[in-house]
Amino acid sequence: ALFATLTATDPLRAKALYNFLAGRGILIRRFDQSPLLRFGLPGSDHDWDRLTAARDQWLQLRAE
Repeated sequence: ALFATLTATDPLRAKALYNFLAGRGILIRRFDQSPLLRFGLPGSDHDWDRLTAARDQWLQLRAE
């Protein structure tokens, strides 16, 4: 599997997550027709660390 697809319940939140991850260099695609986000799965441990760090930052911002 090279990609994972997420379904968001809120299109505005999906757009915000898209902008957040893309701004951190995470390969991601947003679909205008539905609140779907597809992102590339990392190929190395370093890239997994980057994705994990971006996820943690997103969750921290959402909790504030």
